Order: sequence, then structure tokens, then C-alpha cells
Amino acid sequence: MWYEDLTECGYFGEEEAKFLTAVGWLKNGKPFTKGESPKHILEKLYGFSQNSEMCVIFRGYHECDFCDFVNGDLGSTTIEIAYKDKVYVCPALIIHYIENHQYLPPTEFIEAVSNYDHQYAMDYFTKIGIFHRLNL
Repeated sequence: MWYEDLTECGYFGEEEAKFLTAVGWLKNGKPFTKGESPKHILEKLYGFSQNSEMCVIFRGYHECDFCDFVNGDLGSTTIEIAYKDKVYVCPALIIHYIENHQYLPPTEFIEAVSNYDHQYAMDYFTKIGIFHRLNL
């Protein structure tokens, strides 16, 4: 599944799309920004991928479209990060894309990951009523 960075993410359905901003939904043949991400971003994203309050886990998984990498944990999870009245949603496979394919997420997403505040996120999810929709 592919979404252009910083567009509405309809992965969870049309109603939820208006609340969700896509980041890191890469696909072979579609352009994406390359560069070096700050090292702490990978550590934080990995931690987020292990936090059940920030992730939605699905049955099944998707694999990397650029290489033979398959990881049931990263390929079956999405990460939701609330920051400055936005909810960024990315596949946990974003970790692999950054490490192995030099994917450089948008600056505003890097800022959101860097400045993540758990209490703000929980309050914001409650405010917009998206908790139950994403099973968070």
C-alpha cells in the first residue's frame, strides 16, 4: 500500500483518513526522499513499535517492496504519533526503510518523533475520538 508523505492516510477507512497523516508508506516505483535521518529517530521509532499504546497490530504482514526483507513484527504493525494537532501514521517497516533504503522522513515527522509527549498524545486521541477507531 502506498500513500504520499503528509497526505491523508485512508488505511483504516474513509472516516479515519481525515484524522491521519501518512508517512513512510513506500512502494517500489514511487519516489521518496533519501538522506540520513538523525540516529535518535530510529531508536525512538523502534521503541514506539514495541509500545502497545502507540501501535495497531494486524493479522498478516507486508514485506519490503525494495528487497527480500520480511519481518512479521515490523510488517504487521502501524505506529501512531500525535503531535501539534496531527496524528502521523506509519508502518513500523519505516524502521527498515530508514536503516536499509536511506528513506528520509519529512522534517515535521522527525520533529514529532523527537518531541513526542505521551500525555499529549493520549489527550489528543481522546479529544478527536480516535482511540476506539484504531483500537488503541
